[in-house]
Amino acid sequence: MLFLTKSDYEKMLAHCKEGLPNEACGLIGGVVEGEKQYVKKVYLLTNMDESNEHFSMDPKEQLAAVKDMRKNGYVPLGNFHSHPESPSRPSEEDKRLAYDSKANYLILSLMEADNPVLNAFRVEEVEMAFFPFMIQMQDKLCVIGGGGKVAYRKVSMMLSFGARVTVIAPKICDELQKIESKQDALLLVQRPFEDGDIEGADVVIMATNDSEVNSHIAAICKDKRILVNVVDVKKDCGFYFPAIIKQDDVVVSVSTGGSAPALASQIKKS
Repeated sequence: MLFLTKSDYEKMLAHCKEGLPNEACGLIGGVVEGEKQYVKKVYLLTNMDESNEHFSMDPKEQLAAVKDMRKNGYVPLGNFHSHPESPSRPSEEDKRLAYDSKANYLILSLMEADNPVLNAFRVEEVEMAFFPFMIQMQDKLCVIGGGGKVAYRKVSMMLSFGARVTVIAPKICDELQKIESKQDALLLVQRPFEDGDIEGADVVIMATNDSEVNSHIAAICKDKRILVNVVDVKKDCGFYFPAIIKQDDVVVSVSTGGSAPALASQIKKS
């Protein structure tokens, strides 16, 4: 059971009202005594998305909050965010991003201005944590669906680790075309992605702007036991890209299991 003081609730409510018309967000830290969890501090964070339908916490503020919890002997108890125009229940986006069965997910609805509603939720089923391991990519074939800026970043990373990369997309950005002229290990194929394109691939990355195609290819990859990553869609991923620090042969990676990539990036920089 989670216990929240009236003063902390009012602090949270004021933060959410100030954030209107967008969603507001934050973290809660405290102590655990048996089955009881007591909120000791509410951390008011910035919604980087500036949206009334979804939120992303500022990674610098997240890191500062976690450090403050450790300093004060608190543990992370969960997070909160507001629903400016919808009830206090998890949206599909909320469910997708909820990954920790031990965390409390608080939703404060401001749909009725004079009657705010706060509810707390937990995840009933949670996937096993991903196991971190290093894979030798030298001469491995990486097939990438999509030819935009996201695909460009993935291509650059794969090439830097010695992979052979094939990019398949109807439109291919200028940055990728410039790389192809300098890289024998890169092949650009300008057409829609097809099921058979994954044959022989060691790794597949889907970054097209068609979510149905991405999910469809991911399902085929899983059936064929091919490592697959669908950008920004956790449920379709067989692996995640960590934040990477690379100096010569030394490689250090930081991952949050695909749930908070911005925080992983901030930890990398720190």
